[in-house]
Amino acid sequence: MYGYKDWKENDDDNKESFEWEEELKKVYPITDRQVAYYRRYGYVVLENAIPKDLTAQMREETKAFLLKHGMDIEDLNSVTREKWATVSGTMGGRLESFWSPTMEAVPTS
Repeated sequence: MYGYKDWKENDDDNKESFEWEEELKKVYPITDRQVAYYRRYGYVVLENAIPKDLTAQMREETKAFLLKHGMDIEDLNSVTREKWATVSGTMGGRLESFWSPTMEAVPTS
């Protein structure tokens, strides 16, 4: 799952229950396997958790944001390390998206 060849679902790591698990299962069809993976590695990929229309809108906002900083994601030669450093977060150069108006529309509960 997600590139981890050695991961065994039945490992005894982190068997404690999290109170949010059952609530999450009510709004998103998360599997016990995904919960076990999260407990072990601290993250899990939730496919299609954000509606496609919001994803498309966020992509357009991101494109416009990067264009303001001289970067065109359709032309990766325009994305230099120096330019990227001006807009990326401190976590490994990832572009933070909390600034996006669309993020406010993403379901959180």
